[in-house]
Amino acid sequence: MHELLHQQLNEHLGSDAEISEEWAQLFEDISRTYLQAGALPTVQHLPDQTENVQAAKAEKVQDDRAAANSSREIIEREHIEATLRRRNDELGALYETTLRILGRTEPQSLLDDIVAKACALVGTSHGYLYVAGQEAGELVVQVAAGIFASDIGYRMRVGEGVAGRVWTTGEPLAVDDYIAWSGRCHDRDGMVLHSLAGIPLKIGSDVVGVIGLAYLEPERTFAADEIELLSRFGQMASLALGKARLHEKLQKELGERNRAEEALRTSEKQFRAIFENASDAMAIIDNEGLCVDVNPAACLLDSWSREELLGASVFNLVPSERVEDLQQLWCTFLREGQFKGNYTMVRRSGETRELELSATANYLPGYHMLMFHDVTERKALEQQLMHQAFHD
Repeated sequence: MHELLHQQLNEHLGSDAEISEEWAQLFEDISRTYLQAGALPTVQHLPDQTENVQAAKAEKVQDDRAAANSSREIIEREHIEATLRRRNDELGALYETTLRILGRTEPQSLLDDIVAKACALVGTSHGYLYVAGQEAGELVVQVAAGIFASDIGYRMRVGEGVAGRVWTTGEPLAVDDYIAWSGRCHDRDGMVLHSLAGIPLKIGSDVVGVIGLAYLEPERTFAADEIELLSRFGQMASLALGKARLHEKLQKELGERNRAEEALRTSEKQFRAIFENASDAMAIIDNEGLCVDVNPAACLLDSWSREELLGASVFNLVPSERVEDLQQLWCTFLREGQFKGNYTMVRRSGETRELELSATANYLPGYHMLMFHDVTERKALEQQLMHQAFHD
């Protein structure tokens, strides 16, 4: 039994361990006590803490990783929220800007406003706007601001510089370092330009203008989201420009129509004055031969009232035996457009009157002017003079 205790002690202390006298004496006392009690305890192995320490370390690593991931998620969420706030601010500015420019109807004022609002969207004061020149393939600066303020009237060819290339492609273009760009206009080399952007204005598929914007600071360039924002603004500005040009065209047409209507009213007044006061009988007849209007002299041809003549057919104003001849004459008149000749009118009283008839077809579409000049007295005088000449 003593040997068993010694063996267990060696397992815990090591077989090569040196046991001091104190440890030996304590060992003897313990052995004796348990022997007297009739039981010998089995020495238990002390628990090994290595696995616990490793588990604790692993748990700490996981906690550190979780904390790092949580921090990364917070940063990413804050970045996304900041991006969304900025995008909402940009869209709000775009919306407000669009509302203001859509209210413009005068083209030059609208173009000025387009450049000002485009500059404000990206935080620059340097911008311009090209439109088509009078010559084919020519662009001219219509609006200029900031460093470009003196460029109004500046001309370039399609395909040259930023504006010329945007005009050709119909797509936006951003140049980060304009001075080093091979496509630059060399007469701009004296300007302190760093980054340039060009945005097309389109009506339908046609480019009608190019907005140009510039950054002078070396550290600033046009980011992709700025080009996207400007492109969307360009679409709205194009709508406003199309609306303004249509309004201008309509105003011009309206002005021309108003002038034409005023001229027509003046002409009608003059015509009415001549028509009403003419000594010759005048009648306006439609394609069916119905009287549309007559002057007082026409009523005097046979003591008609104006009411009797309006709406009456010219074929009912002649004796029945002459209706067929008049119908043939009417068809010839409408076909040839004019008629001049003599016409013998038989009044309701049976009296005859000699008339000279002059007619013009379609003086207004579908309406024809007939003029009758009573030459009865003149014919009688001519016959009298001829009689006197041959019989006196």
